[in-house]
Amino acid sequence: MLTKDEKEHKDEIIQLTEEVLQAKGIECDSRIARISQEQLKEILEVIQLLRKKKKNRDRDLEIAIQ
Repeated sequence: MLTKDEKEHKDEIIQLTEEVLQAKGIECDSRIARISQEQLKEILEVIQLLRKKKKNRDRDLEIAIQ
């Protein structure tokens, strides 16, 4: 389900995943195995959006510094 770029940045994806799950009140334990495929897809979409926003913010900061 992850893109090639996301696979290369697993630590960041894991951190974002934990933040999203925590925000939804889901613990990273055996209960996550009971989440439906649709819920997992929604969570991944949120993670991808957050990562995209972070990358854009970092890029804008880099441009501003130059």
